[in-house]
Amino acid sequence: MKNDRLPYGRGSLGRVKFPPNRVRIYWFERWQVFREAISGRRFVLWEEVGAPGREESGQGNLLRRGSRRQMFLRTIVLVCLTAVWLKSEEKYSGPVPPKPDVLYLMHANNLVEAEVGQARQENHKNDTTYVVSGASSPARTPLAEPVFIVDARQIAPERLELYKLEVKNGNREVSISPKGRRGSVRFYLTVTKLSGRLYKIEASTPLENGQYAISPSDGNSVFCFEVY
Repeated sequence: MKNDRLPYGRGSLGRVKFPPNRVRIYWFERWQVFREAISGRRFVLWEEVGAPGREESGQGNLLRRGSRRQMFLRTIVLVCLTAVWLKSEEKYSGPVPPKPDVLYLMHANNLVEAEVGQARQENHKNDTTYVVSGASSPARTPLAEPVFIVDARQIAPERLELYKLEVKNGNREVSISPKGRRGSVRFYLTVTKLSGRLYKIEASTPLENGQYAISPSDGNSVFCFEVY
């Protein structure tokens, strides 16, 4: 069946006579497709910028806009990663504890060594009591949210816990129920790595005046201080 409007394609050139200009466009388009397949790039044909009869008009502009958007997002990610890296490389320039594995109260650029001791464990029928000798600690701070610094060699800062002590019979003590480890007397701590083995430890909530102790969750050693 004869069809003068048969679109050009495979085997169509032998049946349909095209003007010389259309023949040149036909082979130019085939060459562009071949180049795209080899290089993986999208070439913009001259028809895409205003030639009539092209259904794909404007695709080149869309692709260029997509490339710019991707480049913009990559730039943002690179800037964020650079900022994080620079912050992690900042060096701590404050005071350094003279002794390892000992907590020090930070008062501006001055360090006050916390009272280091060992709590005596007394087991009872309904609870366990940990007793620290003495009615008060020589390490004192006026800060309701005290900040400590430690050079952690053997101590694990993330295992430290903060407790409030009660003064009884000239000693400081805290009782623990078997159903809840150190119950309502426990306070949360925030641990921040400064550099190397140097860590900053601070109370997450304001503390009332009184006697306190910081102790590892798996031991009876204590670092005592007083808030006044």
